[in-house]
Amino acid sequence: MDGAALYGLLGTLAGAVTTLASGWLGQRIQLRRESDQRVHAERNRWTDEKRQTFRAIHSSANDWVRLLRRVSWALISDSEPGHLEDEIHEIERSYHKLTYETDLLAGREVRALVDEVEDRLLDVTCRLGISTDHGLGTAQQDIKEAAHALLNDNFQQVRDARLQLMAAMRRELARSSGIGLDAD
Repeated sequence: MDGAALYGLLGTLAGAVTTLASGWLGQRIQLRRESDQRVHAERNRWTDEKRQTFRAIHSSANDWVRLLRRVSWALISDSEPGHLEDEIHEIERSYHKLTYETDLLAGREVRALVDEVEDRLLDVTCRLGISTDHGLGTAQQDIKEAAHALLNDNFQQVRDARLQLMAAMRRELARSSGIGLDAD
């Protein structure tokens, strides 16, 4: 074999190896890119679902507190708040349904705080003499006093739990979306 043929054969082999390597590397890069895109799309979908559920939880809790305030004012002014009880039962059930959504979507801290807020709202509801799906209302003689106390402290226990919940939800959304939050 002469030198030119040998160099031609070596060049052909080098070209073939280079072509195979670049094709393999290109496919790997493409597969990695597609995998990253799927992961990103899935993360965004779950983050959007969490955000919607978290908003619904807060909206439901706001509505529940608003109704409890109206009941408290009615009790203080010696009005009968019975017409609000159906609304409270409806919002209680709505909030409780959202706890199931939260159990599916959220982390441990958020789930625990959603339950804590519900427990505090149920406690306040019962203290105002309204029975819930989870407890009985208190005796009639204690209701007006409870209404005064709740209005005076602006439903502080419920408010504190809701603020903790909001901070936990913000942290979880930041983690799941890859955004860092400096302060809560």
